[in-house]
Amino acid sequence: MFASKKLLTLVMMALAIVADTQAAPADAKARGLPDAFMGQSILSSSRSAPSNIPSVWKQLGSASTSDAFTFTITLQSDMAGLTSRMQSIASSDGPWLTEDQLAQYATPSAAAISAVKLFLTINGVPSSAATWSRYQDSVTVKSTVGTVARLFSTSFNNWQLSGGPIVPRTKAFSIPDTVAPFISDVYPLATFGQVQSISAGTVPAEAVNSETLNRRAAVPSSCSTSLVKPDCLRAYYGQGAYNATGGSGVDIAVIGMIDQYFSANDLQVFNYNFQSRATYYNMPVILRNGATNNSSKPGLETMLDTEIVSSQTYPLTSQFIAEGNSQSTGDLFLLTFNDLLSTSFNSTTRPKVISISYASDESQFTAAAAQDMCNAAQKLTALGTTIVVASADRGVASRSGTCPPFSPSYPSGCPYILSVGATQSFDTEVMANSSLAGFSSSAGSSNIFSTPSYQSSVVKAYKSSIPSSAASMYNSSGRFFPDVSAQGSKYAVVLGGSLYAVSGTSASAPLFASILSLVNDQRRVAGKSPIGWAQPKIYANATSVGAFTDITSGGSYNCNGTANGFPTAAGWDAPSGWGTPTWPKIAQLF
Repeated sequence: MFASKKLLTLVMMALAIVADTQAAPADAKARGLPDAFMGQSILSSSRSAPSNIPSVWKQLGSASTSDAFTFTITLQSDMAGLTSRMQSIASSDGPWLTEDQLAQYATPSAAAISAVKLFLTINGVPSSAATWSRYQDSVTVKSTVGTVARLFSTSFNNWQLSGGPIVPRTKAFSIPDTVAPFISDVYPLATFGQVQSISAGTVPAEAVNSETLNRRAAVPSSCSTSLVKPDCLRAYYGQGAYNATGGSGVDIAVIGMIDQYFSANDLQVFNYNFQSRATYYNMPVILRNGATNNSSKPGLETMLDTEIVSSQTYPLTSQFIAEGNSQSTGDLFLLTFNDLLSTSFNSTTRPKVISISYASDESQFTAAAAQDMCNAAQKLTALGTTIVVASADRGVASRSGTCPPFSPSYPSGCPYILSVGATQSFDTEVMANSSLAGFSSSAGSSNIFSTPSYQSSVVKAYKSSIPSSAASMYNSSGRFFPDVSAQGSKYAVVLGGSLYAVSGTSASAPLFASILSLVNDQRRVAGKSPIGWAQPKIYANATSVGAFTDITSGGSYNCNGTANGFPTAAGWDAPSGWGTPTWPKIAQLF
């Protein structure tokens, strides 16, 4: 009797879904149903692994069908409606959305949620194995390799990334046509990305006379290119003249990934020498998604980022958030953004600015996976969080050095992420290059995301500056990055009790993020909301306000020794974006 009732319930659910999907096109569009339902036939959705599987991923053999395997289904939601709402907020300087307001756009249609629940149920997945996200736009399922293979018509092999956990992966799978119109992606079935810190392993740290650790650093009358200290940066860009007050909530957070650990002792030594007011500041460490922290083995990337942020933003509230230990569960950027969207965070505990100094090659991710990541970034930005990411340190080449074609980094191509490039020298800032900084600041044009409206006019004007020989090497209709730049050469860093000089866009990003957190503080004092989605205002007002120093020397190259790349130009350009910030005009811009 119970089985019959359960079967009847499932049949009724299926009929309701069919009726819902056969609604008039206008009604379907209003409820956020995908275009597949607009009078078109629905076909099974086949998915493949990304075109570029890094060589560090090694295939080991067939996976056992009894092995545990956790996967996540992401559902379609009203991203077009959210985009329209965000554009309206950005143009009016109004407050960003609350969690309840975001739910109106992020929550999928009832038909979509019902269809996915039914799909799992009739395939033997108990409801207790499924955990739905805050907005029901994704469901994470604890299952087995055999069940997942059956659900998505595939088979799995075991793979291993750089000696890490052995995980099941496939190079192709299919989403059944009964649910394909409702689903954005399923991961990590074919996830093979490799996220790396940008400074560590990219620009080797150069040891500097450690005796300077025994005395405090004086405010410099000029900056030295051999060792860039916090006082230099505060004086050079002008934000040192601003006295932050701080308020409730978390002003800025440094995101840590891939076992990059934090040392409170190193931070204290750094601040004692370079920002004495913050000597005893105890930066909170937040461990998420299975992350751990071994303070006896601090990471270069983590200490670079946290030391920049604490020395530039104190007394504002800053945090170090470690997101996961391995790359076995999916795209770390997507996981990070989804985590900050979860019920574990609210308007008080969610950072107003986050700084990320990690990157990958865009070619290591499928278009569906990248879009999922960017959708999560958009939702997070809609809540008022500004996402700041380093553009990377390989010029226009891939992280393996392959070029041509130009290889855009990831996740900078997402139009809701503020990408930061790097400059060097002080008399006249130029784009970072191997002559001093030891790397070439990355620039690119996404092969997945199209040119957003906020940058369409400047991109159109800039294209004539790109050598004709490079015309076939990049996507002329893509989202160009970086958006802005900042100094990225020879930053002072304390690591393991010793002083080093470290370079990279991974230094530029936390510096620019720090400046934005100071702008947020000024906006808070004025009774305004956080910056949130920064690009619309930057692109609309950069020229009229004069908030940036235009970088007109150098470019982003590194394409097998050729002259192909993106050169700088007057005004906005691909290597430097709008250039480097000047205080207080950068605050006036917002």
